[in-house]
Amino acid sequence: MSKNLSGRRLILFHFVKQGLILCPGENRIRLVSDLIREQTGKRCLVVIGATTALEVVGEQFTELTVGSKSLECGHEVKRLLQTDYMKLVITQDDVGVELCGSLKNVVAIAAGICDGLKLGDNTKADVIRIGFWEVSELMHELFPDRGTNYLTTEQSCGIAELFMCMSHKIDDISDIGDLDLLNISIGRRLSNNDNNRPSIRSITDKIPYRTFVDGAEYAKQIYSILADRRRTGHFPLFVAVHRICQNEIKPQELITCLQSHPIHA
Repeated sequence: MSKNLSGRRLILFHFVKQGLILCPGENRIRLVSDLIREQTGKRCLVVIGATTALEVVGEQFTELTVGSKSLECGHEVKRLLQTDYMKLVITQDDVGVELCGSLKNVVAIAAGICDGLKLGDNTKADVIRIGFWEVSELMHELFPDRGTNYLTTEQSCGIAELFMCMSHKIDDISDIGDLDLLNISIGRRLSNNDNNRPSIRSITDKIPYRTFVDGAEYAKQIYSILADRRRTGHFPLFVAVHRICQNEIKPQELITCLQSHPIHA
């Protein structure tokens, strides 16, 4: 956000499909918003929510989360985007909003595994709850000095967006048009019980457009960071999802990995 020569505020909207920048050589992750700030020298805020494009076009009621350190900028964006059917909620935890929108894709894979194994609603609900506990812990683990707030996971950018993914019923990977929905479908397919369990690559090769499974990639990078810090024991779900995606353990071992979770200590 900036001002043009006439003194009016200029707001540019940039749509990105990937919320985190992976830096394996440096063993860290970066926020897309931070890169935009560095490259432009301008303020940048984040808008994420539990939405699918077709339902927005159909003007079905939905909600978005605006992450902005500046409440003035947040309210300006809200004024421009909010309609009768699309409501915006502002939080100053911009880092938390961006992380929730990305890290929830790892939890989506875990939830999809529960679906594929037919573990039942009790188990799936607990996996989602544990997953978001780990997301809130990771927000502070990865960016300890950025003012992240545990309550951000309760916003539309967090648990609501995962619920939207969970309600997705299309089973044909090639028919999925929203990348957020891809992760839960990947989890369902990875939980195939036979000896010919598909790899991530073999699943995504069926998609008619080039993409990558961000939940699996995020889990891999975060595992590397946590292993370097000797913190893997604090995040059993993220570690288990990574190992399942890498074919190191079977999907059936997901629950075993969670039975000694630190949240239950």
